[in-house]
Amino acid sequence: MIRSEPLQRLFRFIISGGTAAFVNIAVLYLLTRYAGVWYLASSVVAVLTAMLVGFLLQKFWTFNSRTHQHTAHELLHYVGINVFNLALNTVLLYVFVEWVGLWYVVAQIVTSVLLAFESFFVYRIIFSHTPLQDAVE
Repeated sequence: MIRSEPLQRLFRFIISGGTAAFVNIAVLYLLTRYAGVWYLASSVVAVLTAMLVGFLLQKFWTFNSRTHQHTAHELLHYVGINVFNLALNTVLLYVFVEWVGLWYVVAQIVTSVLLAFESFFVYRIIFSHTPLQDAVE
């Protein structure tokens, strides 16, 4: 069992992110392969679905943010970061598929790993409320 709080949080972030990434890849693959949706459109739907899963897991499990008084604020920030990440995801996916020649599923995995590094630090700020932060808001 992991005893250190920072290591526990990192472990939970990896599991939560992995779950959201799995949802992302599964929706992308199913929509593109079986529903015949263009891979970039499938990617947008997949990222939005994974965003909802990710928010719930990151807020309540990874960062143990049980208060509801900040949920609207957290969601607004989370969505803002994810809209930015969605745009970046789409650009990177296009570059990796069209210019680098990767299969769209592999390209999405590479893109997701890159975005995960950035997201951990941003989400930690969003979901970590201290009394000082509460007084400022």
